[in-house]
Amino acid sequence: MKALVVSMVMAALASPALAQTPPPHMPTDLSVEGVRAADEHLALEQVNGAEAMTFVRAENERSLAALTGDARYETFRREAEAILTATDRIAQPSFLGEGVGNFWQDAANPKGVWRRTSLDSYRTANPQWETLLDIDALSRAEGKDWVFKGADCLAPDETRCLVNLSDGGKDAVVVREFDTTTKSFVDG
Repeated sequence: MKALVVSMVMAALASPALAQTPPPHMPTDLSVEGVRAADEHLALEQVNGAEAMTFVRAENERSLAALTGDARYETFRREAEAILTATDRIAQPSFLGEGVGNFWQDAANPKGVWRRTSLDSYRTANPQWETLLDIDALSRAEGKDWVFKGADCLAPDETRCLVNLSDGGKDAVVVREFDTTTKSFVDG
């Protein structure tokens, strides 16, 4: 109790000027205009803007120079590429209705395919996958740079799903209803 009283007295006696001093990286003018004027990275908010892309290219060059300057770089790069492109890698499963679902990317499908198989088929050495949604084909058909960000399916049969797609891999997603029986998006 004594510690609480002491801390309350100290807080009451503290100089209001000290309590209100913003940290050095914060602008003193907190109006919209003041914050914008003080934000040296505001242009990065325009993700595909010219200034943002110039910044990204410069940072990528700086990072790549640091990475490639390490004698181990090429060995690590080759090993990582071999792992990521291996055709015998294990398909990470998720339950989907009565079977198993998976999102798969490879050389033939760089954007990936959302697919499913039966549980019995998944347990074999060579599961027989059925493509539900080909993201490469969808991107070509719609003229978008779609990135699959997952799907949430309605239990218990999980034939209707909300598919999350991002244009260009941005944080924002478009959510579209998908029917796994017809393998198509639901109109409306």
